[in-house]
Amino acid sequence: MDKHNHNEELSTASQSMEQPFVPPRHWIGPEELDAGYWADAKIQEKRGQEFFEKPIELIDKLDKSNQGGIARRDFLTVMGASMAMASFACARRPVHKIIPYVIKPEEVTPGVANWYASTCTECSSSCGILVKNREGRPIKIEGNPDHPLNQGTLCARGQASLLNLYDPDRLIAPVIRSRATGSKKSTDWAQVDAEISAKLKEIASRSGRVRILSGEIQGDSTRRLVQEFLGAFSNGGLVEFEPLALEEIGAAQAESYGSSVVPRYRFDRADMVVSLGADFLGTWISPLEHSIAWAKGRKLSGENASQAKLSKMVCFETMMTVTGSNADERYPIRSGDELKIALALAYELIVAQKKSSFATNPSITSALQDYQPAKVAAEIGLENLPAQLKRIAEELWNNKGKSLVVAGGIQSKTKEALSLQIAVNLLNSALENEGTTVDGSTRFGTSRTTFADMAKLVAEMKAGQVDALIIYRANPLYALPKILLGLDEALKRVPLVIAIADREDETARLADYILPDHHALESWGDANPRRGLYSLQQPAMAPIHSSRAFQDSLLTWGQYGQKKDEESQKVIVPSALKLSGLAAKAIDWHEYLQSNWKETLYKNSGAVGSFELFWEGVLRAGVYQVPSIRDSKVVSSRSFRSASLSKLPKYSSVDSGTISLVLYPKVSMYDGRGANNPWLQEMPDPVTTVTWDNYLNVGPTLAKKLDIKNDDVVEIRSGDVTAQLPVHVQPGLHPGIATAAVGYGRRSVGKVGNLAGVDVYPFVQVEGNQLVYAGQPLSIKKTSKFYSLAATQWHGASEHRPIINDIT
Repeated sequence: MDKHNHNEELSTASQSMEQPFVPPRHWIGPEELDAGYWADAKIQEKRGQEFFEKPIELIDKLDKSNQGGIARRDFLTVMGASMAMASFACARRPVHKIIPYVIKPEEVTPGVANWYASTCTECSSSCGILVKNREGRPIKIEGNPDHPLNQGTLCARGQASLLNLYDPDRLIAPVIRSRATGSKKSTDWAQVDAEISAKLKEIASRSGRVRILSGEIQGDSTRRLVQEFLGAFSNGGLVEFEPLALEEIGAAQAESYGSSVVPRYRFDRADMVVSLGADFLGTWISPLEHSIAWAKGRKLSGENASQAKLSKMVCFETMMTVTGSNADERYPIRSGDELKIALALAYELIVAQKKSSFATNPSITSALQDYQPAKVAAEIGLENLPAQLKRIAEELWNNKGKSLVVAGGIQSKTKEALSLQIAVNLLNSALENEGTTVDGSTRFGTSRTTFADMAKLVAEMKAGQVDALIIYRANPLYALPKILLGLDEALKRVPLVIAIADREDETARLADYILPDHHALESWGDANPRRGLYSLQQPAMAPIHSSRAFQDSLLTWGQYGQKKDEESQKVIVPSALKLSGLAAKAIDWHEYLQSNWKETLYKNSGAVGSFELFWEGVLRAGVYQVPSIRDSKVVSSRSFRSASLSKLPKYSSVDSGTISLVLYPKVSMYDGRGANNPWLQEMPDPVTTVTWDNYLNVGPTLAKKLDIKNDDVVEIRSGDVTAQLPVHVQPGLHPGIATAAVGYGRRSVGKVGNLAGVDVYPFVQVEGNQLVYAGQPLSIKKTSKFYSLAATQWHGASEHRPIINDIT
């Protein structure tokens, strides 16, 4: 190299060093936005190697941090559950001799898989699934392309539900528990049935005070059976409760339109979507259905590019969600500001711009007077909010009848959750979306699950007014604020508690009888997620353990002591309980299910063939739609009741220095029912990329103010409730917000999920007759502890490759 060229290079290097740091346009983590990160030689060396974290170095680091050996979840984090299970499978097992088929079943061909249509029961969406079965064992689950809700797609929890079937921590036999000593012993169904039937008979003849506490029941057949069973008692009742149910949607629909329904939101018809905290692509109501519908408006056609139109989404939210990360415009706000923004938008549209027929309605304009955009903007700290709301209102009006406003979700469930939904109903009616993008005639599901009913049940138990409680697919002792309700003490006042569950969970451990329930892939069932839409659930294998379906248990106890003629199956000696309807004569749950479908759907289907042909056809397809509803193109538009605006609160300001806690459900863990599933625990969160644990999300501004960073453990306090959580600094959060995921910190779920993460359900508050998950004032105190969160954030940083290449 000559002297001239050498001096030129030095001059160029000097100029480049003097240039100000320009953050990269695309970044993997917020660290890349700091000039010091790029000046760190060790970091640059790591980015240049094949793996950002070398496996050998990482295992050595974990080994040093845990002198007792690598913890189970740390090992699974490094190696992956599949490899770990393969390693554990190396242990020698008992020898089982292979016996060939003497007469091979007609439907089984060794090595060739069969597919069965069924229904997913992991959430209230009741999506259609196809179960891949090989030699009598389900090995894979996919979405059913013929099902109109999910159209062949399937969520993470639906995919992972297969692993729940083979969970070694499942309950394998009935258990009887002694209240006096707390001891438990395994038994058989014969003893359980004899004892429970005798006790139920005695209760029926005396007080008849029996309650069934269940998670949300999706199937009409199960609901009918439960009602017929409870009909044998003079004071029987059903309470359905889901901890994360959005009951305020149905309640607001009843206030605004007169009927308690959860509408069908037609994102496929919306050219403009405004979301006020509703994570409709992640966890809100029916995310698979919403994702498919919303994506239709996001695909540009190359054949007619000059007139191609892309739908637009604007999102106001307290935390970064899957929906917010896909929005065209996103605004981070504080907890509770969703309502103020909704009403400020309504003011701009109806009062300021005098759009819609509501502009001449004095009761509506009067209710909106306190929510002028300038006033709201001054309080919540968004300086350009008035201009932005003016533009958004104009865009919505330009797309009237083709726009959609949605709100809510657990992360938006403050004490004003009902008012927020009423405000959204007002906006959709003003924009003429009612009857087009908001379909209230085809319900997604009625609001049967209410906290008010649950609170009433707890009060009855405390007063000694419940003699028998049957708990099915519900775990309120884990998911409800125990200090406020005292549910554990209430259970002790019930003479007979029966828990039907897949494991000894937090609630089942206090029951007198703990009975193993079938997995969904071992049982029959049906679902009615939408008016006119029905799904069938069929077993893909014989039960692995000595379990029994909840419905078969009700039939057995209801018919105990009943004798039938072997040939005619007519009742010779009646049962101890006086059952009515199909429950009095059905041999088992499968027959009951068929009989109900024959009496209702088949009778009104107009099918020409026999019921057997109708049944087999639905069984193959997995789904049935009532023709008159399926083919109907008419959607009725409902009239908004202005009187519902009386539920709106008076305007109140919030101290800008207050930090609010927001609880939310993860896409993987949801309410915590799948906490013992390692696939779900290992799944990186789609926003934070962290696996295995929950944590306290704070924005960079708040983290700097509190002098905390990633993996610092902090103590959070709200009222008398405290907890310690590791910190995750998440860009996109309002500085007045801290968020944490529910569904962790289980104490009785299994080896994988026990004590994984921290239980934050105790921070849930009760306001009136509703649970409040967001808006609690929070104090955060830094501790001297550290907890290394397992994240896949930097997995893609290797050999100096950019995260993405782009051009204008």
